[in-house]
This record gives sequence, structure tokens and C-alpha cells, in this order.
Amino acid sequence: MPPIKRKTRDRSRIYNINGIVGFSIRNRKIYYLTSWEGYPGEQTLEPEEHFLGTEAKRTLNAFKRSARFILKRALENNNISIDI
Repeated sequence: MPPIKRKTRDRSRIYNINGIVGFSIRNRKIYYLTSWEGYPGEQTLEPEEHFLGTEAKRTLNAFKRSARFILKRALENNNISIDI
């Protein structure tokens, strides 16, 4: 099955993502581990504001729903209070 194209912004360029495969908390902020279309094996941590467009936001929301318990526990352990 071909990947669903989603977009995120980095330095004013638009890239297609394959999906979100994890997350990290740095400086009290969540970053999402993102895999990229056309860049096999390359993954980067991206803040939520880099996910633009309907499909990218759907992907982010789907990841949040599927990882809600793990995200909440990680945030609590880092004394971070935000709505996910």
C-alpha cells in the first residue's frame, strides 16, 4: 500500500510524511518522531506546530489517540500539564 501523503513545514519547505512513530519530551514540550516519504530510515523529531494541513493534523490526532495513555504518563512524570 502506498503511503498517505501528509505535509509538515521545515524552514519554509513542505515535505511529505509517512507517519508518526513515537515521541520525545524536551524542554517541557512534546516532539513527534516522524518518518519521511522518500527518505527511508530517516526520522526526525518535530514539534506539533510543524504539522500543517488536514491530513497532517489527522495523522497527529490519530497518533495522540492511540498513544494517549503513554503520553499522559510521560507528561505526568515530567510535571507537564497540557491537553492532549
